[in-house]
This record gives sequence, structure tokens and C-alpha cells, in this order.
Amino acid sequence: MQERKTEHTMRSEQKQRWAIRIILLVILLFLLGNLYLWNKVVSPAFLPGDGHSDLSAKACMSLPKGDGIQVTYEGHVMEMYEYMKLTNGGGDGKVDIVTIGNGFSQGGGGSFYQDYLMEHYGLKVLNITTEYDCSALEILNKLEGSYFMWVMMPRAVILQCDEDELSKYTGDLTDYSEYLKEEIEENVPIHIATDTFWNEQTAIEFWPKNMFLYNARFLKSKTATVFSGKDMGGKVVRAELNRDLFSAAGEENTLYYEEKKADPISEEDLNEINDNLNAAYAHYVPLYDLTLFLLPTPDKSDVYAPYIGAGESIEGSTEDSAFDRLSALPHDYTIIDTKRILQEELAKGNTDVYWPDSAYWSYKGYQPVMDEIVTILEQP
Repeated sequence: MQERKTEHTMRSEQKQRWAIRIILLVILLFLLGNLYLWNKVVSPAFLPGDGHSDLSAKACMSLPKGDGIQVTYEGHVMEMYEYMKLTNGGGDGKVDIVTIGNGFSQGGGGSFYQDYLMEHYGLKVLNITTEYDCSALEILNKLEGSYFMWVMMPRAVILQCDEDELSKYTGDLTDYSEYLKEEIEENVPIHIATDTFWNEQTAIEFWPKNMFLYNARFLKSKTATVFSGKDMGGKVVRAELNRDLFSAAGEENTLYYEEKKADPISEEDLNEINDNLNAAYAHYVPLYDLTLFLLPTPDKSDVYAPYIGAGESIEGSTEDSAFDRLSALPHDYTIIDTKRILQEELAKGNTDVYWPDSAYWSYKGYQPVMDEIVTILEQP
């Protein structure tokens, strides 16, 4: 009887050991499989392709490269930290254009729209990138309060924003109280690294901390592609185009774009935004004889809306964006109809107006936009 118990116990222990071995083997295969998937398949999505790769990086899925090539200009947009060095060193602080905005002010597939303004039109451009929930208009007012504007004496100021950032133009932004130079040097946001830089750093990591999440997003994106799904993961969705507007082979009918925010700007806030911009115009134009531009960066899905499916608006989009409604209000500043310009390029059959793997427009998109700005600027 004792021998049978011992034999039974030994078999039970043997089964437990085999179970542990199988579990450890499964864990090992899971880890090795994830490491292989990340390093051989997923990580390339984080490397810049024909654009900034921000959408493909969020969906963790590389797209085929198209015919679009990156352009490099000899002109170099000046950032705020470079301007500080120039002026502190006794250099001429005058600039032709000050651009203040978000990632679009540092986006364009290896070149920036400011570089195009500098090389093609010979304009001296200073760029300040918005960070820390500070609107472009607030930064402009800080430049004024610190006397930087008197040193710069720009011909134009371009305030660039998307629809979400436009909502930050509310509140009391008409206070032009004086700031100390040290305060502006400390508080004006300085663009340090682009999303592309961080994506490149992630791509070379053997085991990033979010590897399992990235791999899961890739599998979700792959599943969505195979089964014609829309949700690619990472807040990236896919839409079928009814016309070939990207040159990437095999992806002519696929468009990646970020999901739109559902909360519209209220009429009360929109009127307040318009009042603040009109007040800025009334303040700055008499002092500096400059042109104050508002440069909207419309959602990619809005620009391509006529070519999505049967040309119907996508879920969550509205027929009139906040910029459309703002343009209808009485205003003295100049609003660039960016969506119209980009859609005119698409109507001509121009491909890669946006980079296929990015929410940013390519040089084919920003060049006609900048051409219109310069045309307005050079009018008598």
C-alpha cells in the first residue's frame, strides 16, 4: 500500500515537473517570439520613411514606400535658442517672418516649410514651437512684453494651430504687460526633439519597455488590414480611398489618419477666439506694420474626405470645421484656407500631398500653402 502511494506521488511530482517545464517553455517561446517580432518586423515602423512616420509608428506597422522623396533646403530655419545666441552675441536680430506653432511647424518629411520660405523666397524666418499647453498667441504676447518684437521687427507673424489647439486661444489674451528678458528666455518653449527623434531611439532598442504593447498593435493593424477593418490601434484608423492619391505601391487606396476629437468648439468660445485674434491684429499691425496670419492645419481626414468611400464625411467629422466657422466671423487678421489649397492639389491628381505614413503634409502640400502666404505678403 505504501509502495502504491509512493509510486502515485512520484507520478504526480513528475507531472508537476513536466507542467512547470511546459509553462517555462511557453513563457520562453512567448518572450523569444515577441523579441523576434519586435526586432525583425515591428521596429522598422518607428524609423522615418517617406515622412515622419508618426501614424505608422502609432499603429506599429510599416507602409510601403512611395515615389515621394525628401527634399533638403540649404536654408535653415532659426530656432529660439539659436536666436538667443545670435542676439546675445551682438548679431542683427531682425527677421522677416516669425512662425509659432506645433509639430506642423517642425514637419515636412526632412525639411520644414520655413526652410522653403528661406531658400525659395530669401526670407529670414524664426520658428518657435508651442509646448506646455501654451497657445501660439500667448507666446506672441510674451515676445511683445519682453521687447523681442521690437528687435525682430517682422514683416509677418504666422500663428499655426490645429483645431484642438485653437481652443486654447480663449481666455484673457489681450494683456501685453511687460516681461523681463530672463523670464522670456526661461519660459518660452524651445523645441528640443521631434517625434521622429524619439521614434528612432525606440526603433534601435532591443527590448523597449512597451514592446508587448507595440507588438499587440502590430497584430491588430495586420488583422485590420487582412479583414478590411478600420481600427489599426494606437488611435489610428484606416479609410479606403476612391482614387489613387498616394504613390506607394499596393497602398494606393489606403489612408491613415488620426481619429478626430468629438468635442466641437462652442459658438461662445469661437467668438472669444475671434475677438482675441482681432485684438492682436489691432495691437501689432500699427506698431510693426506686419501681416498677422492664422495658419490652420486641418485634420488629414477632412482634407481627403471627398475621396473617402463615396465622398461622405467620416464618423465624428463635421461639415464645417472650427476654422470654417471662424472664417465666417468678421475678422481683420488673415486666415489661410489651408484645406482649400490642399484639396486643390488633390483635385489636380497630385499624389503624396500628405506623407502616406504620417498626419503631416509633405513638401508637395506645404509649398502651395507658403506660395499663397508670400503672395498675400507681397501685395501692395
